[in-house]
Amino acid sequence: MEILGLLVPIFAIIVTGIVFAHFKILPDGTADVLIQFAFWVAIPALLFSILAEESMKRLLDPGFYVSFGGAVAILFAIGFFYLRHWRHKSLGDATMLSVMGVFSNTAFVALPVLHSVFGHKAVLPAAIATVILIVVILVTTVLLERAQSTESGSSAGSGVLSGVRHALLNPVILSTLLGVAYAATGWSLPAVAKQYLSLLGAAVTPCALFAIGLSIKVEDIGKDLSAIVGVSLVKLIVLPVLVLLLAFLVDLTPIMTISAVVCAAVPVGKTTFVLATKYQQHPARVAAIISASSAASVITLLLWLLILAHMYPGTLSK
Repeated sequence: MEILGLLVPIFAIIVTGIVFAHFKILPDGTADVLIQFAFWVAIPALLFSILAEESMKRLLDPGFYVSFGGAVAILFAIGFFYLRHWRHKSLGDATMLSVMGVFSNTAFVALPVLHSVFGHKAVLPAAIATVILIVVILVTTVLLERAQSTESGSSAGSGVLSGVRHALLNPVILSTLLGVAYAATGWSLPAVAKQYLSLLGAAVTPCALFAIGLSIKVEDIGKDLSAIVGVSLVKLIVLPVLVLLLAFLVDLTPIMTISAVVCAAVPVGKTTFVLATKYQQHPARVAAIISASSAASVITLLLWLLILAHMYPGTLSK
């Protein structure tokens, strides 16, 4: 019962957002405003304030990179090969379906959930996962640029450079890199700065999770069911299982193992929709998969956390 007392309020925030969206209680565009606030203000404040005081030993621990990053790379490669060479999908289609199977919404779901349940100690793995996934997005951008240039006969170089620049200016990535750089100095944050960042960072959990619930479009979920079910199963079940297996192999610590699995078990990130729209790769289908995985994760992520709590008793507390 103790674990449910920790987890139910978190998922209740998402459900509250879904209810508010269904009854149209708030104006259109509210979810976008909340997401922008979390993306540009609250999440960067939380990441920088925590990472700035982390030890370099924890920051450079290879176990998390191997378990989470390795699972993402393996599953992306398998999915891409299967779709491209067995299902004979186009380069663009194979790329989008593959990336949706591994690209997690770490900033808006994993980070607030982990921070709410574990506190500051779980912020680091969520930040590392976000950086790993930015690399995945860069690889995806290269492949989509290749697909587009093949169809149009144009050069792919400018689009790739634009993608790299956009990734480096991403406030979540920028705050992570700045936090790591500050940690390397060995300095402590001034008390006033720490309090300021803490107040802003406290908004992450309610703001991000409510916005996620508010942005779930139930009416989209009935479109292209085979792709929705397939990608959602890979994303919410297969990827976390693979992460857990690799975590066992590298003897990852309990808190890092749980964090890695949670980062893998959250729904598909919205960046995939941005890419699908930009490169004209079935954006309606991508939106449906994001909504379906977000709705399903309310149940599957809760189940994963209950399983992990049973495997690592006593860890699900701050």
